[in-house]
Amino acid sequence: MKEKIKKLVQYETSAQMVRYLVVAVVIIILEMAVFIGLNEYSKIFYPYAIVTSFVFATILNWYACKRFVFTNSKMSSDKEIFWTFIGSLVGVGIQLGVTAIAVEIFFIVPWMGKLFSMGMTFIWNFFFRKWFVFG
Repeated sequence: MKEKIKKLVQYETSAQMVRYLVVAVVIIILEMAVFIGLNEYSKIFYPYAIVTSFVFATILNWYACKRFVFTNSKMSSDKEIFWTFIGSLVGVGIQLGVTAIAVEIFFIVPWMGKLFSMGMTFIWNFFFRKWFVFG
C-alpha cells in the first residue's frame, strides 16, 4: 500500500511539474516582454524593470497555478497570493543578484542576465508553491 501511495505522489508531482513548466514558459515570455519594454524601450533602470516585471509575472503565475497546476489547494485565495508573494521575494532576490552579476561583472546585456536568472528561480518557485502555497 505504501508503495502505491509513493508512486501516486511521484506521478502527481511529475504531472504538476510538467504543467508548471508549460505555465512558466508562457509567463516567462510575457515577463520578458514587459522587462524588455520597460528596460530597452522605456529606458527604466534594469533593477526597477526586474521588480515590475516580476510582480506582473507573479500575479499571472499564481492565477495559472491555481487554475491549471495545483488544483487541490487547501488555502483561501488571499492566503495563497500572500504566500506566493512571500516566496517570490526570494525569487526576485535571485533574479536581482544573478542579473546584477551578469551585467556588472560579465558585461552581459540585462535581458540575457534576467533570462538566465529566471531559469534559476523556476525550481525554487515550483517547490515553494507546491509545498507552502498550494500543498
